Amino acid sequence: MKKIYIAVVLLSGLLACKKEDVKVYHGGDRVQFARQNAALPYVGSQDFSFAAKGSPESATIAFPVDITGRVASFDRDIRVEIIASETTAAKGVDFDFGKSVVKAGESKGTIELLLKKTSALDKEVKTVTFRIVSSEHFAPGIEKQLKRKVSFFNFMVKPSTWDTRMRTYFGEYSEMKHKFILYHLGIPEINITPSGSSVQDPEKYVYNVTSFIQFQNKLRSLLNDLNSKAITPDPADPFTYPLVYDEDGDDVDDPIAVTFP
Repeated sequence: MKKIYIAVVLLSGLLACKKEDVKVYHGGDRVQFARQNAALPYVGSQDFSFAAKGSPESATIAFPVDITGRVASFDRDIRVEIIASETTAAKGVDFDFGKSVVKAGESKGTIELLLKKTSALDKEVKTVTFRIVSSEHFAPGIEKQLKRKVSFFNFMVKPSTWDTRMRTYFGEYSEMKHKFILYHLGIPEINITPSGSSVQDPEKYVYNVTSFIQFQNKLRSLLNDLNSKAITPDPADPFTYPLVYDEDGDDVDDPIAVTFP
């Protein structure tokens, strides 16, 4: 059974203080989901598509958490509960929880969500929503950062900004190209910032023009090398090269080459 593991990357800042003015926290130990970018609001929802991941049977998403309080000399478990009214997926069938822990000596930890690919996901979006609750070691932290929602499926969804803005960097849309982009960038989805804005939001998989130019150059060069056999595909690479698609889907009865501008 193939598996993939996705780490949600946390961009953290350094906390500076004077040695002679160290404050001791007395409010008890609390935990909340971390923010990827301190300049942006916390985002508690995301989409995940198995369709861009090759052929894994499951995927693990690790959500970073921060604590307020002391650093302990032992591992501390974090407790979560499912919000049934906002969940359509079934625990044990469509998903499970993995390790939810802050390790000894650490002020950060992770909550793992294991998603399972079922045949229902070929046509249906499943959703799981959960929140951090009180446990033996932690009380809930910042109210706005206690909840996560994940919608997952096994098909491609064309980004709404592809024809208006993303096409400049990636060219004509096809599901095959979309899958190639996400697989080789290692992200579950991609979109572009609004016109005139350069503020990225990686937690929502929104990137600015500078990043798109970098993606374009990387993907074009990579595809050319793979098509020409200048490099050998990774054993886990799900694509066949030269990379082509059919106008009616991903079949190759009337193949069209996948290209980047």
